[in-house]
Amino acid sequence: MAASATFRRSRTTSVVLVAVALVAGLLLAAQPASAASKGRSTISGKVSTASADKRARDGVTVVAYRRSASNRWVRQKSVRTTRSGAFTIKRVPAGTYRLLARSNSWKAVDRWFGGGTMWDGGPRGRTLTTAGGKSFKVKAGKTSKRHHTKLAVAGEVRVTFVDDRGVKPVMGTVVFRRHADREGDWRWRSNPRDDTTRLRALEPGRHILEYWGAAGPARRSYVVVKADARTSVTLQVPAIIRTLGVAPSLRVLPTAWGADKITVDRSSRTFNYPNDKLSFTYQWYRSGVAIAGATGPEYVSSAADRSQRLWVRMTASRPGYAPVSVESKSTAVSRSTTTTALTLSKSTARFGETDTIIATAKVTAADGGPVAGEVRFSAGPPGCAAESTCSNLRWTAYADVNDSGVATLRLPRRLSVVKQIEASFWPLVHPTGFVSPSTARAVPITVVPRASRTKVSLQSKSVRRGARPKVTVRVTVPGGISPHQIVGSIVVTANGKKVGSWKRSTFPPTNKVKITLKRFSRKGAYKIRAHFVAASTPQTRHQLLSAAKPSTSKPVKLRVR
Repeated sequence: MAASATFRRSRTTSVVLVAVALVAGLLLAAQPASAASKGRSTISGKVSTASADKRARDGVTVVAYRRSASNRWVRQKSVRTTRSGAFTIKRVPAGTYRLLARSNSWKAVDRWFGGGTMWDGGPRGRTLTTAGGKSFKVKAGKTSKRHHTKLAVAGEVRVTFVDDRGVKPVMGTVVFRRHADREGDWRWRSNPRDDTTRLRALEPGRHILEYWGAAGPARRSYVVVKADARTSVTLQVPAIIRTLGVAPSLRVLPTAWGADKITVDRSSRTFNYPNDKLSFTYQWYRSGVAIAGATGPEYVSSAADRSQRLWVRMTASRPGYAPVSVESKSTAVSRSTTTTALTLSKSTARFGETDTIIATAKVTAADGGPVAGEVRFSAGPPGCAAESTCSNLRWTAYADVNDSGVATLRLPRRLSVVKQIEASFWPLVHPTGFVSPSTARAVPITVVPRASRTKVSLQSKSVRRGARPKVTVRVTVPGGISPHQIVGSIVVTANGKKVGSWKRSTFPPTNKVKITLKRFSRKGAYKIRAHFVAASTPQTRHQLLSAAKPSTSKPVKLRVR
């Protein structure tokens, strides 16, 4: 007889087990809650604005600053408000905080929560003053709610400078601060030097403007800024022509015959008055000696300028004003002429295989010295280089010249059927010296057209008697071809008789041609073929040749009912 044992659970044992389970559950639940609350505090609130413009309250940035152990307020995190102005800053550590609202438009002024407006609300670490908002504490794992501030409506001042004689515009610099801030409470805000300055996002009230011309003593003025309005003010600066501390720049244009053109770049500003308010005179110098007769804004170099330094003295004047002169930086002219020789590794290749040809250009200086620059290789219809409408018809590529004066380049794979390859050298213009440009003699090349494939498709395979069927013709070659490289016409036949054609020399960008055929007056079945007839002579004003040979499509059946 098998032995058996029975475990009889007592009431006391049940109570103990339940108690242990409850305690364990509480411990397990409390442990993740403590871990989850650590470092996950939240700050929420709302920002409103007194401006009626929606842009003033759309996308305000709220920056949270936390007090560090060294009693400095350091930027902790920032968020953008919603369109209603609400914001929530999540996952911040516990501590003491202050909030700054930064407007992202010119219609409102930055403001501290619980404090005053800010001239500069940039989110950078700083030691805040007592006026820098109201501080509050954030507990670990808790949410600090209901923080609110209202941004004041901003104004704008447009400053225009005029000299003491009433001439404008004239360049000046303005820095400003709010009058109520007094000296030293807040730093000056500065604007770059210009004829006209717009001071934006200003708090309404009286402001101090400190300004000066290109140089000279500073002056002060006051301006009253109105909310949501633009105030214009004219500030007077001394009537003195002054330089801006920038030397005039020179443009050097080398020529193939060695006589370089050097011009003064008057597009940039050199004086505090615009160029149209001043009169200019020039004097060119060669190694510190004035060049007789060189008194214009442009100078053409001569053989005497080789290996010399050139610069110009530019004098600005105006009736009643003292003239002021400024000197440009010196530059060199081309030291020697050059010659460029072009060669091809082979002169013949099929279309689609022209990348087997390597073009080499050898640049030699007349004085035997080194050359630096790049060679421009090109091929295609003459005159296309200056026309934007046919830039795709002409191939152009560049290669740097090495220390031996050689530039090499592999031709493109699908070069059009061109007659010659061209190359021209352009020097690297450097103030310390350079050489003249040169153009190589063009080298002939033969690009053999490739066998093409013509395909025709019907818009409808069955039409009624008297209808005009429509077909689509496409011409391709193995490896691909561009539309402008297909030069010729299309003839469509039905049972050997011509029923349609297309004669426009070059194909459209889609590589497809749509043709409407003649009317079919008899019922029956017809075999439709398309014949691509390649042009035997250059076509269009750009003298284009076809890279595709003639071909005929397979027949497609058309039923006329």
